[in-house]
Amino acid sequence: MPTQVLVSISDEIRYFLNSQPAALRKVYRNRDTIDLDDLCKMVDDHNRRVHHDKRSSFVLADVMKNCKVVARLNNDEEELSKLSPVERMRAEAAERKYQRSIGADLKGASRLNFVAAAHRKQGTSTVAEEVKGVSENISTALHFIMAFLGSFAFGYYFIKIFREYMDPTYRYLFGGFCCVVTLFVEALLFIVRDQKAELIAKNARMKARERARAEAAEMKKYREKLEEETRKAEDEPDELDDVPAVTAIENGEGEEESESSILRRRPIASASVEEVDN
Repeated sequence: MPTQVLVSISDEIRYFLNSQPAALRKVYRNRDTIDLDDLCKMVDDHNRRVHHDKRSSFVLADVMKNCKVVARLNNDEEELSKLSPVERMRAEAAERKYQRSIGADLKGASRLNFVAAAHRKQGTSTVAEEVKGVSENISTALHFIMAFLGSFAFGYYFIKIFREYMDPTYRYLFGGFCCVVTLFVEALLFIVRDQKAELIAKNARMKARERARAEAAEMKKYREKLEEETRKAEDEPDELDDVPAVTAIENGEGEEESESSILRRRPIASASVEEVDN
């Protein structure tokens, strides 16, 4: 998974961590965030250990009830470099829309993983996208046609209005000359536009690579910090001792035994009272 999602440790997650072995409690004792993948794995392992017992197992949705996404660390440099500026803006908008739909805090929106939204759309094309592409091609073709017609009309009527005494053949020749000039101008503008788009895409790829490197370095620091805290926690004594849980059945048996013992002692007490009366 290229993205590492860090969530805040809520009271529900803290309660779940307190039910885990001492080693895990030491690691997350002073931490405020936890990796979502690690949390899912811990819940799955715990439910497997208790054989999915309803009284001892945990539901992931209940554990993550009040937690929030703190950060998203992305180490997928290759995917970031493949996105064009327009695709990145669309993916970021889709990710923001998704975050609003789940009620997430968008203060750290610059750190959102908009590559995931691009992955969701990759390989799929809707009817609206196809219609949009066809309309862009048609508009480009109409632009060229109108430019040629306008240039020919300009050359033709320029000779007709300002050079009335000249042969009408010159009107067509000058109109054709204007069409050729228009062709060169259109080709030049197309080349400039293509180079500008390529330059923008290149700059965007460079910025994406730099951002991916920064996020990769941040992820590496986070892992090193987590490993260091794990090593420190292994050397520290645990405040919470592993006390074996007493089941409800054992408690019920204890109560029944105490009640039976009381009932067994009552006749003896009444017999002693009768002897005193006698």
